[in-house]
Amino acid sequence: MVHLWWDEDGEEVIRLISARKASSAERKSYEAHKNQAKQIRALKRMKDEDIDFSDIPEMTDWSGIVVGKFYRPIKKLVTVRKSTNKKT
Repeated sequence: MVHLWWDEDGEEVIRLISARKASSAERKSYEAHKNQAKQIRALKRMKDEDIDFSDIPEMTDWSGIVVGKFYRPIKKLVTVRKSTNKKT
């Protein structure tokens, strides 16, 4: 099974999860992620003035804000192959 998505830079990311068939719950999860990614791309194309913020109150007090509180460094999956050939 392979999971495919696009990162923030629009780069395609492929992750090999396993060689077994995905369960119905896993397939639904990946479909939901695909739909969410589609919605995010549509929002990125919108102009700021076209976005409806009427259901979100304006934030005026920024005194309790902590920068980087939920930041986690980006981890990238890499594959390394080691040769077992011995030259004597």
